Amino acid sequence: MITLFLKEFRAQKPFIFLILFLTTVPYLASGFGEAWSLRSIEKLYGDGLIHLGMEYSFITFFLSLGITYGLLVREIDDRTIEFLDSLPISRTQLFIAKWSAGLSVLALLPIVDSIVMIAIRALSRDSLDRSFHFDWIASSIFLQWVQAFNFFSIGLLLSFFRRFGWLLIGLIAWCFLIAGRFIPALQLKNLILFTGIEFVGQRFEIPWTRVLAYLIFGSLCSLVSYGLFLGGGRVLLGWLAGTESRIKQALLIVTSIVIAFVFLGVFSTYSWISMDDYDEASEGEVRVSFPSWATATRQTERYNVVYPTNLSSRVNELLDQADPTYQKVADFFEFQDATEIQVDMTSYSGHHLGTAYWNKLKMDLTAHDSVEELIRTLGHETTHVVLESLSQNQLKEHFGSTRFFHEGVATYIERRFFTDQPLVDQRLGAAILRSRKEVDFERLVDNDRLRLEHDSFLAYSLGEVFAAAVVSRFGEDALGKIARTFATKKNTEGLSGVALWRSVFQAAGFSLSEAIDEYYGLLDEAAEHHAEMVEQMPQVYPSLEKREKKLVLSFDQSPPKGWKVVVRFRSSSSAQDDEYWQKTVKNGSVSTPLAGFVGQSVAYQVGYMEPDKMPIFQPWETSRVP
Repeated sequence: MITLFLKEFRAQKPFIFLILFLTTVPYLASGFGEAWSLRSIEKLYGDGLIHLGMEYSFITFFLSLGITYGLLVREIDDRTIEFLDSLPISRTQLFIAKWSAGLSVLALLPIVDSIVMIAIRALSRDSLDRSFHFDWIASSIFLQWVQAFNFFSIGLLLSFFRRFGWLLIGLIAWCFLIAGRFIPALQLKNLILFTGIEFVGQRFEIPWTRVLAYLIFGSLCSLVSYGLFLGGGRVLLGWLAGTESRIKQALLIVTSIVIAFVFLGVFSTYSWISMDDYDEASEGEVRVSFPSWATATRQTERYNVVYPTNLSSRVNELLDQADPTYQKVADFFEFQDATEIQVDMTSYSGHHLGTAYWNKLKMDLTAHDSVEELIRTLGHETTHVVLESLSQNQLKEHFGSTRFFHEGVATYIERRFFTDQPLVDQRLGAAILRSRKEVDFERLVDNDRLRLEHDSFLAYSLGEVFAAAVVSRFGEDALGKIARTFATKKNTEGLSGVALWRSVFQAAGFSLSEAIDEYYGLLDEAAEHHAEMVEQMPQVYPSLEKREKKLVLSFDQSPPKGWKVVVRFRSSSSAQDDEYWQKTVKNGSVSTPLAGFVGQSVAYQVGYMEPDKMPIFQPWETSRVP
């Protein structure tokens, strides 16, 4: 590992010489303008100390790009990665060696600059001040290292976009230039972690909020780069290839603009720079402020909630029943931990009523006017929190194989404890899918395949039936026992799909085959229970035609009363759930622009939808443009 690091470090020799040049020539050039004397050297030191590292912010950024663009992707583009993979080293070891070597070279910039400064100080000290000010220099080096780490991590991530990384840089800079004209805090120069001397009294002030933001953002970029280096980079390269397509060029530009605005939104939303750092408005200057809803907090025994004050009456009615909701979930799983759940009720989501991660929830209060529906959502999301705690976060670690269980169990708890309807009455979607023979368990446990071939939201409806099957066959405590089994990593290590679930069931003392048999049995029961409605909703196959620059789908079958037919489209099979667009069939047809699709094929999915309910889709269909 050390040998590999030294090899990569030596490969960066041109940048080492460039750093030596950049850190010495400016001081020498400053001395050429006037005669060398104690006073001139002292002035040189003073100016250098006050502005220590400030002029290197942009230099550090472009050095980072220079180093990172030839660090990881070069091995992929030159196909030397295949040779490296044949050596007795892992991709992880290779990434660590390259990452460490590149960052170490960049870290030399403040070190060499500081050594030069100390040498100048040794020549300029007098009896009035014998100090080398090592504390100031060390603080500046620390800030420059944080900055270098952040820029280096950004460069690593952008390098996987090849030349399009420069497009992203330009668009992000452009967004800040525009926004900075209206919001001083968002001026690009104000977002840089300045590494010069900033005093409060006689103390060097370190902007810890900005430092933390840089460290978090840099860590995220490095982690994403690590994932791309492990294999995701080839997928990205394949997508970027063939950019002679005007559609792909347009998508790339639009995507870049969206990323730029998201990047801008992150900075403005979390207020990484305090407005206290800026002077008050001068006399006569007009400041514009926009009203927004204030937020408030309320704490129950189990929940700590942030919510908008304009919806306080709805929130209070919900929170009066929040702890009993939690207790129903906890009692079912025999969950004893005194977990306090943080709930953000200020969010809006067009795709989800709520989301959960570890012990944090987000809920959309505007999704329902009914408090009963909000309680259902709270119970559903609380179940996710309990499952993660029972599994020690291992269910999330195997998300591709466990999503159906996570969502299925949460849906089972929601339907069983927070609605008055019998479970079988709520399984119309599952009944229709069973009648069409679209309930394959092997596909259900592979979320990527489920999304590619059918609908990832089947994890809710079919997952609920599987959760009910486990309870029916093995008892009330079975779901909690399975979740706890995930906490022992040896039960799941290196496994996925059916193999993972067979191992987990065996470790929990259950039979997966018996659970699957019960699953199909409950589906048959649902199909029989809803037979009349199932018969009214057969599969629909539209005819396709091209009209000018639009794709038109025509239908000769009407949906049942109270239902409508919807069609969902995606640009390609690699599109994610939130990249689909959906249209409602009106007067027997629906159209969509052909420009939304990549290549010469179109992908669509037909479904039945009841107002305010989740659609029941058929599998994805792919056809050539007529």
